[in-house]
Amino acid sequence: MQVLSGTRRPVRQPAASCLREHGTRSIRCPAAAPQQEQRSSLIPETMQDLAADTDLQATLAAIAAKGQQQLTREEARARKRSLQGLGLPGFEQKLQGFGFEPLRRQQCTTLQLNIGLYCNQACSHCHVESSPARSEMMQQQTAQRCLQLMAGSEDVACLDITGGAPELNAQFR
Repeated sequence: MQVLSGTRRPVRQPAASCLREHGTRSIRCPAAAPQQEQRSSLIPETMQDLAADTDLQATLAAIAAKGQQQLTREEARARKRSLQGLGLPGFEQKLQGFGFEPLRRQQCTTLQLNIGLYCNQACSHCHVESSPARSEMMQQQTAQRCLQLMAGSEDVACLDITGGAPELNAQFR
């Protein structure tokens, strides 16, 4: 069976015919039809995986109890303490150690918009944990304001749209 994607539902291809020698005459016979998988949605399987993921469920419970901002602050403090405990240099010190000047802000030439977390997939490599279970999407008022800011900026030459599946956000179709 050949696997294309999605759930594994084999589908029979139309049978090809073959010629088989039978004595002095040729007989047409159907060849064994190969099975090919039919494409289907991964969303139900992904939703089951998300529901069974204990780490994700613990994170969602913490977000519900403390709120995203508080949890993010706690994570940043925990990371900083971990690095300090290892005796590792800070970012600025590391730059200086390699002979680089400290970073300085310059004009903004790219506006990157993360327009939501809803996605029709739940990829393990996604840095923002987008999935079909997420519902956060940029509102129309925010989208309009971003477009106004971009139109009013002479320096912004590039708009980078990201976040979940941008094509699923009605504000950016």
